Amino acid sequence: MSPTTGTRWRLKTSLDSLLVADQAELVGSVSRMFDGDPVLVDTESGKALIELGVERDKAGLQPVYGAMAQAGSGRENAAGLTAEQIFLDPRSGENRRASSASSPGAAERHNGPGTVTAFIGWEWSSQPNGGNLPHVMSTPQGAEAARQFLPVSSLESERREKLWDWLADNSARGIPMGGDLACGAGEAPRFLVAAMKDSDGSNLDRLQIVKGWLLPDGTTQEHVFDIALSGDRTVCAIPVGGTVIGATGTYTGDNGAAALRVVGTDLGFDPAERAFYYVRAHEIPTPRYALHDAIALGIDPAETDHPATIQERVFSSPIGYQP
Repeated sequence: MSPTTGTRWRLKTSLDSLLVADQAELVGSVSRMFDGDPVLVDTESGKALIELGVERDKAGLQPVYGAMAQAGSGRENAAGLTAEQIFLDPRSGENRRASSASSPGAAERHNGPGTVTAFIGWEWSSQPNGGNLPHVMSTPQGAEAARQFLPVSSLESERREKLWDWLADNSARGIPMGGDLACGAGEAPRFLVAAMKDSDGSNLDRLQIVKGWLLPDGTTQEHVFDIALSGDRTVCAIPVGGTVIGATGTYTGDNGAAALRVVGTDLGFDPAERAFYYVRAHEIPTPRYALHDAIALGIDPAETDHPATIQERVFSSPIGYQP
């Protein structure tokens, strides 16, 4: 249901898979708190949040969500809590491990081979200046393997590079998060990259490889390579163009490509530098939810303070390189 207009939404096709991914910052803690776990209820933040959420329905818990979101952005909130209190109370001692262990179990309970596949995952989300930068990770392994590690969160660091480091470290420990690249001196790594549109989605605009690497002084670097463009474009700066019809919130979708395949090479590869790579695929521009809301409310889309279109993106798991 749209939180703005109240319009009910429904998927065109049934799902055959689902990713169970709670936020790593408070994974499982809030449900344990409102289920009456005394370890969490008796904390300062637990008492304040439970007092706000008197009713356990959607409307009654909205003030709790609002207070947590405002505290996470460093703003005043109805609970009178700081970000440190609202996040660190549920994570003290063994609280974090006990909470994080519940998410893999939930995925296992709802996994039904041949009917629906439930994947185990979590979300890393930082909120710089009140913004939201979510990254959702998943693993093909079962609950036993997933419980071996504590998901890293933005409370450990709001820098994405720390997340990539954590993924690389756990991959080295045998927890599957991607792959390892083998490449020697005088060789430039080559990547076979392929992506195709979702059967119920939009055509593709382009494929990219995102590279991050570590300099000898410990500073991190990042570079984005455009490796494949749809249509007859040869210049990466030329946009794919839009087919969105602003008056109706629809689009023709007759640009872009149904699939893109390419072999990419890192010509700047340095075998002495630790690095990671992942693939990013962009869809063509499609109507953003703000445009649909503006049409439903009968207002100018500019009044929403959001763009009328969006280019959805999908990321691959990273591949790491260790000298």
